[in-house]
Amino acid sequence: MRTKDDGSQGSAGNILDVGSPRISVNESVVYAELGDELVLLNVETGVYFGLDGIGTRIWTLLAEGLSIEGIIDRLLAEYDVQAEQLRSDARAFLNTLIAKGLVRAVYA
Repeated sequence: MRTKDDGSQGSAGNILDVGSPRISVNESVVYAELGDELVLLNVETGVYFGLDGIGTRIWTLLAEGLSIEGIIDRLLAEYDVQAEQLRSDARAFLNTLIAKGLVRAVYA
């Protein structure tokens, strides 16, 4: 889940280790496909972020409204990967998106 960003630092810790939030795409984020990658831009903060293929797949599933567990289940069905490794990598990736203000953790 390689990412590229504008160099700004975000720090939200491991927000996903607290409860089971829903993740929603920040309304200020626009994105465009470039081949099999996505480029994200938060128009309020100027944060630019590039996603590779798997990051793009996670973003697409987020945009479809899947829960964190739903995303993990879908990826486990699509990729040959160990469940714990995928869960760890996906949560780290989502924490990065939260820290950059590209998505929000919403607690019920």
